Amino acid sequence: MKLLAVLPADARPERIDIAGWYRRKAARAVLVSERGEVALLHVPNEGYYKLPGGGLEGDEQAKHALVREMLEETGCKAAIKRPLGRVDEYIASEQMFQSSYCYLAQVVGEPGEPAFTEDELADGFELVWVPSLQAALETVEGARPEGREGQRIRERDVRVLRAALASA
Repeated sequence: MKLLAVLPADARPERIDIAGWYRRKAARAVLVSERGEVALLHVPNEGYYKLPGGGLEGDEQAKHALVREMLEETGCKAAIKRPLGRVDEYIASEQMFQSSYCYLAQVVGEPGEPAFTEDELADGFELVWVPSLQAALETVEGARPEGREGQRIRERDVRVLRAALASA
């Protein structure tokens, strides 16, 4: 899958020793409804919006994880339309290297209700639908996350949404 970004933007992967770091793979989607609306997760307790998605479990493939995560976080069945690319993140504060495999996906059938985890509920997660890809980009870009994690997520998801717009 094509590399969209390495974050932080000033990271020099050839100079980072990640031996001993936790390695995480995740799947994320720009999920679009039949009317062209885009699903975002609002995290009001931290002041940001993010794309739905999450970590792969065991030896799960990214596409399978994506379908599972869309159902969990948006209540929607999803059909993958095309890959958008990969974002690699060096998260030194957590000693974690994360690769997010990102896709454009379409809602299939009627939307249901998200099944947020206890941690997500504690963070105030709420599903919102914005009218278009452009509105999704503006919403994510316009957020002012309070913490470092929200800032990192914002930067990652802006890259993914720009890739979705460029491929539309």
